[in-house]
Amino acid sequence: MDYKSFLNKLLDTDTNLDWKFPFENKKIEIKYKRIKTDYILNNLAFSFLPKHIKKDTYQLVIDSSENNKKMLQDIEQYFTVYYEDMKDKFSNSNQMIEKVVESLIDWIDIVEIDISNKIIEKIHSLLPTKNKYFWFSLVEKFYLTKKYEESYYLINRIQRWGYINEEDDLSEDIHLYKLMCLNEMKFHKNKDRQEEVISIAEALESYDDISLVIKLEYYTLKKDKEKFDNLVSEYEGIINEYSIDELINIFELAIICKASKSYYIIDNLLKSRDVPYHNNSLDYDIYMLLTAIYYGEISKVLKSIQKIIENYPYAYDFDHIIWYYRNNRKTSSKIKSLLKNKS
Repeated sequence: MDYKSFLNKLLDTDTNLDWKFPFENKKIEIKYKRIKTDYILNNLAFSFLPKHIKKDTYQLVIDSSENNKKMLQDIEQYFTVYYEDMKDKFSNSNQMIEKVVESLIDWIDIVEIDISNKIIEKIHSLLPTKNKYFWFSLVEKFYLTKKYEESYYLINRIQRWGYINEEDDLSEDIHLYKLMCLNEMKFHKNKDRQEEVISIAEALESYDDISLVIKLEYYTLKKDKEKFDNLVSEYEGIINEYSIDELINIFELAIICKASKSYYIIDNLLKSRDVPYHNNSLDYDIYMLLTAIYYGEISKVLKSIQKIIENYPYAYDFDHIIWYYRNNRKTSSKIKSLLKNKS
């Protein structure tokens, strides 16, 4: 069994995917004109071998070409039984699909091609499977490797292709990934995406803890402190169990939204965790910054921002603070200047 038979059976498709799929034709012709080992490279590309072994072997094959026939014969012989072994090793087909996706992503990286929307379309054209677990695993892998734009693009394509629909068991999960991608893509900077985010968040029946924070951010952007306070009150039981980092995130939003009721609820929770009393920590400094913003104490705001930047560079995301001050006409020029390089 070779890689094509393996993929065709696993994904119920007739694949034309080969090791050259990430490249443009011209690049292939120039860089790999002398390579006549497609069988080996194809089986290598889609194998589940560890990435470092795959990369070293690829380089070995590229460098050796036909000059080391014994080595090439050994590699070819190895792959004559490899995919049969893999078929027997994984009893769960979804586990194998996850490994196929991992091998695809590894291969794209090995041949030093950037993930792009064009690559996504090429995968779909050469591997036109309707297997929902394959496409979902690809979304998941993109997200986990911080390819948020590509993951978002792929989700939209999957929904358009009809591979995962609203009645599907993966529907909630794919919506969740879309929501998380939009969050990572700073949806607050794009009005159309803001409306898309709230539409998804309100439709999610599961994942209250994730959709809750995103809803709160949306209400902050819309300056709707009434809905903000109502949501915090409704989910106060869940919020009580949040970590300090999660509480500080909501505290920040409550202050920017000027939602006083929520401010006091979260402030009491942070005090119950002793955050305002540990004055040699990032949590304390963020708490002091946010409290100073709430009470409009400009000198304390400046001092806190400076302290965080100096003592904890890159540890705190000022994105919401920057957005707040940019939309506040009364903002001190000193604050704007201090935050300028953080945007």
